[in-house]
Amino acid sequence: GDPGRPTPMKDTLLLDVRALRIGLHVELDLGWMQHPFPLNSFRIASDAQLSSLRALGLERVRVLRERSDDEAVRALLLVALYRLET
Repeated sequence: GDPGRPTPMKDTLLLDVRALRIGLHVELDLGWMQHPFPLNSFRIASDAQLSSLRALGLERVRVLRERSDDEAVRALLLVALYRLET
């Protein structure tokens, strides 16, 4: 799609910031002056980026499933399933 356009809601997950992990592609609903990243939409590549994301004070962050690493999405689903069963 057009990189300047927000991603359609059906292709996104609204995720608790504490559940973010390396490999997930996030789309920040913030102005570019409100965060330290070069772009509002990017794949998390490091623990430093995770820490910076959590330090923004957001409760939830939009995650783009199609642009995220399959392993990261699978791990997220496994954690969710585990929590449902316990």
